[in-house]
Amino acid sequence: MMSSSLQNLQKQLVVGVDASRSTVPQKTGTENYSLQMINALVRSKTKYLWRLYYRDNPCPTLYRTSSLVESKVMASPFTWTHLRLSGELTFNPPDLLFVPAHVIPIYCPVPSVVTVHDLGFMHYPKMHPPIQLAYLRWSTKHNVNRASHLIADSEATKQDIIDYYHTDPSKITVVHPGFDSEPYESTDNKNVFPNLPDSYILHVGTLHPRKGLSVLIKAIARLRDRNINLSLVCAGREGWMTSTIRRQIIDLGLEHMIHFIGFVPQKHLPALYSRAKLTVLPSLYEGFGYTTLESMAAATPVICTNAGSLPEVVGDAALIVPANDSGSLANAINTLLANNDLRKRLTTAGLKRCAMFSWDSTANQTIAIIEQTLIAKTSHVSNKQP
Repeated sequence: MMSSSLQNLQKQLVVGVDASRSTVPQKTGTENYSLQMINALVRSKTKYLWRLYYRDNPCPTLYRTSSLVESKVMASPFTWTHLRLSGELTFNPPDLLFVPAHVIPIYCPVPSVVTVHDLGFMHYPKMHPPIQLAYLRWSTKHNVNRASHLIADSEATKQDIIDYYHTDPSKITVVHPGFDSEPYESTDNKNVFPNLPDSYILHVGTLHPRKGLSVLIKAIARLRDRNINLSLVCAGREGWMTSTIRRQIIDLGLEHMIHFIGFVPQKHLPALYSRAKLTVLPSLYEGFGYTTLESMAAATPVICTNAGSLPEVVGDAALIVPANDSGSLANAINTLLANNDLRKRLTTAGLKRCAMFSWDSTANQTIAIIEQTLIAKTSHVSNKQP
């Protein structure tokens, strides 16, 4: 709900939202966050006018139709954020800009609230291409320095911002992303993957060194050497240094045990999870880790590392192992496959855990931050008047 101090203002307050990442065809974590966050915001009970800025024409059904939702499509082949969006904010400024999954424009004449998802590139800089690393460093520092307030996905991310940028903790609020478990409760589309092994463990995520897939491959080799043969299915789009991962598989003689199926659309993930014996997230760093909640919602137990925010997200509903430790990971996989009681306990705990993350709650907390930022702006303007 909007506070009385804002309700007393004469004009309707406009909150601009960078919705450019919500129209990306192959959505991963941050793009899905943008989509779900905006959906939750526009269906919330506020009197704000939500002005959504797009780089591409959105699907007509992407967000609900409402008199309080305004779409602004601004096509631009390049530098959309820093030229096209900057220009729009200059000549037709909202009262505040919210950026759920990108960077504040170079010129932003209004207060801003930005979500920072993770600082994995600071922990593992060599696992990013040089140009991407340079942009991540610049854009994150720009967000931290220019935003009126920062939202962090997790306590781990908040602490990273404080440690690396010496940011005042009062400028950062932790708001966990929401999660919708309903799509994972139905598994009627099992025939979508007819060529998968009958029994497999699952890894979902971009094929990227930071995801720790190399460690998981070593764990599979360790199990094979102990005459424990299993199949690993890897779902995710190609990332950086993928050739190194594939070469490692060949060198270890695991070609027949590891199956790459590429990017899987969100609508097909429930079937993929539900057929798996367990899901493994061996990440070296995670800002949040949606994979854990997706697997739990599909009633498939989870093994993950203690990296970044993962212990914060899974609680006691997963087996947690040290990051970058293939021996511990191999032992955890063997234990979970062999212990049915443990599997049942983690499955039950996982279903309860993923139900704790709500997009409505996330939106309400975000609206409270937006409101406080607008109040601070109003107070600042009032104090400057004679």
